[in-house]
Amino acid sequence: QGSPAAGLKTTVEYHLKAIKTKFSKFPDSEFDDPARKFSMEPETIFEGITDQSGRTNFNFKSPPLAMAPGKMRMALKTTIFEKGGNFSTDNTQQDFDPFSYYCGLALPSNSYGQKEFEVDREFKVDFTSVNPEGSAIPGRTLSIGLYKLEWRWWWDQDDDYEISRYR
Repeated sequence: QGSPAAGLKTTVEYHLKAIKTKFSKFPDSEFDDPARKFSMEPETIFEGITDQSGRTNFNFKSPPLAMAPGKMRMALKTTIFEKGGNFSTDNTQQDFDPFSYYCGLALPSNSYGQKEFEVDREFKVDFTSVNPEGSAIPGRTLSIGLYKLEWRWWWDQDDDYEISRYR
């Protein structure tokens, strides 16, 4: 709005964070990997001067997201510094999918609605493979591992044993 922001100092910061991966067709399924964490501090990806039209271009390369737990959100903060010392800031965010498909797991619930099962009893687990829009992808081969964890009080005290977060 107003006159072009020609020749003004500009900075752009970005921040990525993991968000809950959910699909309305599969409300009981968990699509996020609880053994993976993703965290980062905001990073400046551009510092420069706008052209005569108040525009600028820059290249952005996302960090590797192969270890993301699920869907992600990118927040951009753009700051334009006016010649008189004032500045304007714009914040925007966009959700995106780092994967071309997601695998979901639906565990049985106990009488209180908590997801759990007893080790020495039969139980049913549903697996689902979906695309980023939440449509099922039939015929996909999944590799599944089941692990029995033993409780150790010190696991809950140490971040080195993150697998205990979902024992």
